[in-house]
Amino acid sequence: MAPAILANACVFLFSVVHGIFVGQGAGMQALGAVNLALPFVLIVQALNAMASIGGVTITAIRFGRGDKEGAQNAFMHAVTINFIVGCLVTLIGCGLTSPVCRLLGATDSYLELAKDYVFWWSRCMAYFWYL
Repeated sequence: MAPAILANACVFLFSVVHGIFVGQGAGMQALGAVNLALPFVLIVQALNAMASIGGVTITAIRFGRGDKEGAQNAFMHAVTINFIVGCLVTLIGCGLTSPVCRLLGATDSYLELAKDYVFWWSRCMAYFWYL
């Protein structure tokens, strides 16, 4: 239970610090754009966590039962799902930034900044996802 609480605390701390840096460094418009793009970021992170945590859990259960082949299959399925989701996020985030931002509610005053953030975030996540 403590690792889950610590992980959530780190996510919230990251959000607060990110908001402070964006708000102070780039201004109020940029902070609004980041907040508009945040649902996209959170959905992608949830998909990643779902595949990773679920895959690790199934792998551990099968490994604990002595089913090494099943554990290897579960692990490879989790890696494959994460890779596919990473590719889709990269394609959607880099190629369809305007529709994604419009879907998230960005108006003309926030659209360019939100597009920049979604594009930047998609490229960074693609880099870390494929490491």
